[in-house]
Amino acid sequence: GARDRHGPAQAAWLKIPVGSEPYPGSSMERGLREELASIARRCYERHLTSASDGNASARLPDGTLLVTRSGSCLGDATPEDFIKVDEDGRVLSGEGRPTSELALHVAVYRARPDVRVVLHAHPTAVLSLNLAGIGLDDCLLPEVVLDLGCIPTAPYAAPASPECSVMKPASRPISSSTLTR
Repeated sequence: GARDRHGPAQAAWLKIPVGSEPYPGSSMERGLREELASIARRCYERHLTSASDGNASARLPDGTLLVTRSGSCLGDATPEDFIKVDEDGRVLSGEGRPTSELALHVAVYRARPDVRVVLHAHPTAVLSLNLAGIGLDDCLLPEVVLDLGCIPTAPYAAPASPECSVMKPASRPISSSTLTR
């Protein structure tokens, strides 16, 4: 099979079967909120996103989602910053509005029932390559392909637009993609 490309801490979380309890003795939702906030802050600290760019979500075993609040900064994320929505995007609990890119997250979860977390970041290096017309599906360095596999580029769609939520079925499951600009 394919090598694990997420690192030990993230891989353990991402492989938890839907319906299982990864945080024995604690609330699944609380544990997921804490993990999601931690990952969001690390993305910001590693310059994978800035200001209010980027967003994150996670699927709970009952199919509901925890999503970042619109306009929030991932670098300041706390467990309480995630809004709980149903699979149609209706707010169930939390303050504020969900990310304007909620439709993209929902589309990923519908297309990939095995996915538990969606992270939308804006890494400067990836954006730079994209603006130069170089996709990550081009074999720039063999190490990238060996470590991450092929990362396809999807057509650009304006944030929060209906087109942004459309995911074309891939011939094989993918874990990452970029958007053209």
